[in-house]
Amino acid sequence: MVGKEITINGHRYPFEKIQNLKVFLEQQGFQGYGLCHSPAIISSARCELCLVKVDGKIVRSCEFFINDSVNVETEDEELKNIMSSNFELLVNDHSTDCERCHQNGLCQLQKFSRNHNQSFPDDKKSELPNEIDELARGFK
Repeated sequence: MVGKEITINGHRYPFEKIQNLKVFLEQQGFQGYGLCHSPAIISSARCELCLVKVDGKIVRSCEFFINDSVNVETEDEELKNIMSSNFELLVNDHSTDCERCHQNGLCQLQKFSRNHNQSFPDDKKSELPNEIDELARGFK
């Protein structure tokens, strides 16, 4: 059986069997796309951070299976803007007191933030209560 090729950001990669696009991207060294996919499950497709363009159409890479030769773009301005908005929505529903979190350094949100040059919104950080300041106010 002659293998097929997938083009990712202008570079060709061979593949021979149907497989999940997100997993394939990771196997080729494209890291940090999405938070919800696990090889043990098909997908919950909730984070909306694994978006790519397949033949010009925006899809979730965790839900897309490659079977035929396709053209995939992982980065362009439109994808960057959409994923930035989606990241902000996730962060707004997440405590960002990273220094106190037991997942600090292992957190998938932090990893995505580093890989895609995203930052936690400053206004979100300022909403977090500072327990030390609250305790100090009680002793004045």
